[in-house]
Amino acid sequence: MAASFTVSGFGRRIDGDYELDITDMTNYDWHVIKEVASVTMANFNEALLAGDQEVLYAMVAVCLIRAGVGNFQQVAAKPSGLIWQAKPGQLMWNIGEVDDDADPLSQTSSESGESGTVSGKKTSSSKASSTGSVPTE
Repeated sequence: MAASFTVSGFGRRIDGDYELDITDMTNYDWHVIKEVASVTMANFNEALLAGDQEVLYAMVAVCLIRAGVGNFQQVAAKPSGLIWQAKPGQLMWNIGEVDDDADPLSQTSSESGESGTVSGKKTSSSKASSTGSVPTE
């Protein structure tokens, strides 16, 4: 499963399109997801399908950390991390198809028809089942 995110309003160094392939995530990436969203790998799909915005924030944080924007403290720590300072519309998302019964690691890029990388900025795929902006609280 691939997800793409557009970050805007933070300046040229940060603004851009980021893509995250869940099947390529490391243990540290899953740790970031758990720290930011309090969601384990076992509950990831359920939380994503439920529209848990902190899961989306966590996915953006993984993208930004992987792209070298900053470390966990700079990107994801509450309340000063970049993702928590975002205003409505600054974090946009496009999530590929999610199988709510599947293990996140079993959802390969070839199953969803999308490809991508976690490690940098990339133009997102147009095939997806859900798009929108990440609201801020």
